[in-house]
Amino acid sequence: MIITTAVVAFENFMSANFIFYKETDFLRYVKNIVSEHYQYPDIVEKDIPIEKVAEFMASKFKNEITYNAKDFPLMERIGQEGVDRMYSSINYQFVMSILSSLTQEQLNRIYYKNNIYEFMGNQKIADVFDLVIGKEFLDPNEPPEELLPDLNRLWDYLQEWVYYDYLSFHRYQRAENEKRRTVLIVDTDSNFLFLNPFFEYFLERYPDRIARVDKDKVSTVNIATLFLSRVIEKNYWTLTKSMNIPADKRKIINMKNEFFYKRLMNTRNKKSYAGSLIMQEGHMLEKIKHDIKGLAIRKVNVNKNVRTYFTEMLGRLILDSDEINIEEVFGEYKRLEDMIVKSFVNGELTYSTPAKVNEIESYVSPYSIQSVRGSIIWNALYPDNEIVMPTKVNNIKLKAETLADLVNVPKDVYDTLHRVIFSNPEMAKHGFKIISVPKDLEVLPDWIIPLIDIETMVKDNVKSGMIILESLGFKTLDILDSQFPTNILEF
Repeated sequence: MIITTAVVAFENFMSANFIFYKETDFLRYVKNIVSEHYQYPDIVEKDIPIEKVAEFMASKFKNEITYNAKDFPLMERIGQEGVDRMYSSINYQFVMSILSSLTQEQLNRIYYKNNIYEFMGNQKIADVFDLVIGKEFLDPNEPPEELLPDLNRLWDYLQEWVYYDYLSFHRYQRAENEKRRTVLIVDTDSNFLFLNPFFEYFLERYPDRIARVDKDKVSTVNIATLFLSRVIEKNYWTLTKSMNIPADKRKIINMKNEFFYKRLMNTRNKKSYAGSLIMQEGHMLEKIKHDIKGLAIRKVNVNKNVRTYFTEMLGRLILDSDEINIEEVFGEYKRLEDMIVKSFVNGELTYSTPAKVNEIESYVSPYSIQSVRGSIIWNALYPDNEIVMPTKVNNIKLKAETLADLVNVPKDVYDTLHRVIFSNPEMAKHGFKIISVPKDLEVLPDWIIPLIDIETMVKDNVKSGMIILESLGFKTLDILDSQFPTNILEF
């Protein structure tokens, strides 16, 4: 409840991203706004035509109507686009019927509520922003004293004309299912906000005062951060009041600004992102810090050399680069694949898969565990360099499914594998598809090299970094070995 409430508040205030799911949502919205008492009714000089207000409000309706040609022959002729236009027209007419009874001042209130950029276009508001833009403001939690009076004045105007101090009944659906424009990532107790539009707005208006440098970005965005801190403070006060929490306890629930990311790479996975930190808790960092959370490339079951490779590539070509070169990033994946192939051809263990194997007795079905089978096979082949469980090992995937695949191995190896694997039904059904080797082994025995499933080892190593490519817009195919993509299409 706490986080979803924050998502809706930030989306409303910073990007006018509010939604009416039904007519009563709109009616309640209008009633709430027109019943408010305004202390600064004359602060806006732009009267908004009713047609423009109606168009803006009608665009906020969530049309969940889809046509079924079987049930609605008329809709079959006009298609889904026609259905959307039809309902858009209906929404507009409905909104106009409600707005037509309002005064011009009430129309202005409805238009500017949750519409911060339109509101800032009023001259009296722009005049106050003119006093603070371009001034150093590096700690969002401690505004400079000389700017505070003007910032407070701006907040007085914004909280009256822009901030919508009402809870959303649909906050869970909004946060979980609807497209967001301001809240990029929702973590356990955090919202990551996209505030670049705020900076771009003022960069266009004051190109002689601010530039695309970290100090100017932070100082400008911190103005929005200050307002957002007050938005969430008021919003949580409203939330806790509605929950009948005693007044002296309500202030416990709050959010604070902690980080400023110069660049943030989001992914399709929850709590999985990477960013370039330039400010932490109000302090500018001397050196950019990479904050990588939840990405597979950082997990312990990823080869450490692959982990280092992807981490370095992510920082150099994506997080720190002035401009992301997609071709160069993709070329790094090809280079890694070539390095992995060459390494295995040379019998090296540079890109083997790290794993842990426990005592056999600790597993319910030990032969179903790759590391167990791999360690049993290694110990049978090389008892003088035994893998003593529990321990960490390196795994190599092989492609010998039957005895026929072992015709070229030394006879003593063949006999051992025949006895250990193919004479044991539990082992035989898996074939010779894995071998585990001790951590201190530097080079594989020569007879193993031709049996290495290099293609699979390449895929296993590279797949941890595929989420990065997806975040840059690449489409990846997830198919079974027996399935193939096709260029044959059916219309």
